[in-house]
Amino acid sequence: MLAAWKPEYWHVMAFAWFEASHCLNLAVTFAFWLILLPLFWNKIPAGSATTTGGMFMIFHMTILHSTPLLMTSVNVYFTDIKMLSGDWKLQVWHGLFYAFANWLGQLDRGTAEYPMTDWDNSPMIAITFWTFGVPLMCAFYIGFCNYIQPKRRGEL
Repeated sequence: MLAAWKPEYWHVMAFAWFEASHCLNLAVTFAFWLILLPLFWNKIPAGSATTTGGMFMIFHMTILHSTPLLMTSVNVYFTDIKMLSGDWKLQVWHGLFYAFANWLGQLDRGTAEYPMTDWDNSPMIAITFWTFGVPLMCAFYIGFCNYIQPKRRGEL
């Protein structure tokens, strides 16, 4: 809203935040559908998908892990934004902040958000996240910028 109000001052900040949010959406969406869901699949009790709670959870997780990426991708397309692959370095800081937020969420809730991210019982979580998670997030971002991103209007 600030960028619409005073674009000459706020457009760079708005672009930087949008770039970060799209990168996180890419990483979180693909990590959920390709890594977390297959890990959880065997732990789902048989027949739970037919209960009201089970159907709600399926609907909730589908919306939660699809809509943000869909919305930022639509924004990229309609606003004719060119995501800069050279900004992958900024995504490292966002990935580290995401890990910190996950740890803080566990501290607040008293239980791990996901079974494989139990920060109290597995100190290797931080090392694994920083050696695999953050580079994977940067790879998703660079891949989007170089191979998936739609062409801008007038660009060949």
